[in-house]
Amino acid sequence: MESAVDIRDSATEAVGVGAGPNDGRVLSYLGLAAVCAYGLWKLIPELRAVTYLDDSSMHEQMVRFAQARLSQGHLPLTSWFPYLGEGSPHMLHYQSLPAMIVGAIGLIIDPNFAFRLSLYLLLSLWPISIYISSRLFGFGRLAATCSAILAPFIVSVPGVGYEQNAYVWIGFGLWAQLFASWTLPLAWGYSFKAIENPRYVIHSVIFISLTVAFHFETGYLALIGAAMFSLFGNSRWKVRLSRSLVILALSFGASLWAIVPLIADGKWAGINQILNGTYFENGYGARQTMAWLISGAAFDHSRFPVISIALAVGFIYCLSKWSKLPRCQALVAMFAISLIISFGRTTFHSLANIFPGGSDIFYRRFFLGCDLSGLIIAGVGVEWLAKTIINEIQSYSPEANSWFSKTKIGKLVRVLVSVGIGVIVTTPLLIQMGNYDRSNAATIDAQIQSENIEGKQIAPILAYVKAHAGGRVYAGMPSNWGTGFRVGYVPVFKYIEAFDIPEVGYTLRTASLMSNPEYYFNDQNLGNYALFGIKYLLYPSDQATPVPAKLVMANGAYALYELSQSSYFQIDDIVGDVEANRGDLGTESEGYLNSSLPSLHQVYGIAFEGSKPPTPTAKNIFGVDTIPGKVISESGSLSNGEMTADVSLSRTAAVVLSASYDTGWQVTVDGKVSQSEMVSPALVAVTVSKGDHLVTFTYVGFSDYPLLFALSGLSFAAATFISVMYVKRKNYDKPSAGAIQASSEW
Repeated sequence: MESAVDIRDSATEAVGVGAGPNDGRVLSYLGLAAVCAYGLWKLIPELRAVTYLDDSSMHEQMVRFAQARLSQGHLPLTSWFPYLGEGSPHMLHYQSLPAMIVGAIGLIIDPNFAFRLSLYLLLSLWPISIYISSRLFGFGRLAATCSAILAPFIVSVPGVGYEQNAYVWIGFGLWAQLFASWTLPLAWGYSFKAIENPRYVIHSVIFISLTVAFHFETGYLALIGAAMFSLFGNSRWKVRLSRSLVILALSFGASLWAIVPLIADGKWAGINQILNGTYFENGYGARQTMAWLISGAAFDHSRFPVISIALAVGFIYCLSKWSKLPRCQALVAMFAISLIISFGRTTFHSLANIFPGGSDIFYRRFFLGCDLSGLIIAGVGVEWLAKTIINEIQSYSPEANSWFSKTKIGKLVRVLVSVGIGVIVTTPLLIQMGNYDRSNAATIDAQIQSENIEGKQIAPILAYVKAHAGGRVYAGMPSNWGTGFRVGYVPVFKYIEAFDIPEVGYTLRTASLMSNPEYYFNDQNLGNYALFGIKYLLYPSDQATPVPAKLVMANGAYALYELSQSSYFQIDDIVGDVEANRGDLGTESEGYLNSSLPSLHQVYGIAFEGSKPPTPTAKNIFGVDTIPGKVISESGSLSNGEMTADVSLSRTAAVVLSASYDTGWQVTVDGKVSQSEMVSPALVAVTVSKGDHLVTFTYVGFSDYPLLFALSGLSFAAATFISVMYVKRKNYDKPSAGAIQASSEW
């Protein structure tokens, strides 16, 4: 239990350094308002309409897709996302709740503007979440305000943590993570409070489940926090443990709609084979991560280590109060566990697979837990340092102490000293971030200017493609000439994504089974184009196409070509089979894509994850150039998840739809249900006999969402019931004195 002295210290800390309660509240709110106003001012360029250079291009497209599906009365989670990776149930595999929320807002306002507005507001106002979290843990207003002021200024070497570089235009565009950066601080704060006082169980469950749905790696941290906080507190350990288990169970239940489909359909989601084994997926390891932490590069890359020093001071304070303040224990423990997990497979190798879904986790993201706990601890360090300095000034004489405490001038001097310390602390941060924000704004301006010139050149080409459709567009790839073929700073294969044009080349964006084979697409092999459903080639006007194609139009630096034979359907012989799994489909496909087989309309059946492959339709025909049939006509829309082909076959063969294989694809032949099959590289197909047939592929998404939504609702209801009952009970477990103090001030 906290001693009377510690409780009194906590009460003093809660209102600010030696200030009265009202003074401390006003000063803390002024500080919070100032840092938010700074963000709202500096990040205004993020509101400008511009094509994105980073992952925001995909997130914005997801918002438009969600808005379109919702406007048509469809659930985005059960819809086929057709634009990238030869299509996939992307909204199921990916953390899509942010896109659905903003897509719903897009029913009222322009969805692109809704996306930009969400990014701008969430990033600018994020310090509010940090402030609330610090207060929920029971820290004082000054500490919470200091944490909030430091929040926008983290700068790390990787650049993917809770920092501006992870989100802004010149950064990485990790938009979904931004939503979770708001909910994780609240999930931790309310979980810590709920374990001592169950009236907050519903708050904890809401924010944990939101974090899980917003961003998967961050969701792990929310759940780990709820478990770890049971180790620290003033009530009996058995009581804390039981409450923690209840919170975890209800949070898991509330998240079932996001978790169960991932598990059920996980077999049909590809593992990013290209990043597999790199530090992006495996983490940087203990040696590198600790080197960054000790040198200050984990929080203060390329500047004086302001946050790192504040963090070190905060650690000293927390360790000095270790036996008396459970909140200090909880935050230090979460910093340590997040740090250890972030070492990842680079340090722990196969042991890292103890995490559920460990093969799909990007371990370096777990340093987010260090960012969050580190910010709160750093705020405590700044507060402690300020108190120490002012106490030293006041200790010179009783008269000086009385003057500082009771006179208006003395109080003003005390405030000015606090502000002076704040200015000294934040100056290096403001200088660096100001330069970065100006660079971001200048780059956005330059991109807009380029789009006013080059964008107008490419506009009629994209309008033609949208009007005629019938196949995908190829405009290069990150691994070849496509990187240098641009509109301003943005490669064309990213630029066309803003127009919702299905394409091949923007690789490794989705978890479709075709995502890894697409990386090995061979643009020198004519057969690859039909296999990937490519109808149009968008090339630099001064560059020849590697395969025969008809020039449709050229305008400025851009030229559009059309392939006569391409279609979303093709008729192929199945000439054998290969074994593959979701982690090696790319490399298993490389040899096939470089061979003559695609041009000969010959494919392999895929024995996927040990399943039985499709029966070959032809044997010993290598070198035979007769095509087993033709597509007479095709209709439908992959956006609506339905494609139909009228085909004529000269022998039994496979009708192949150029869409990534998924068990959600159902197929009928002449109105009769048939079995879908996987053929190389990882496309959906059906074996059809000789003759004329009508073949229809229909995507039917995960069907148990209504049940899962109901179970999630029951979990929320149970959490609400527990919270309400504990509020009404007269004799519920008495919280600690520190918790009473924090609650009364809140």
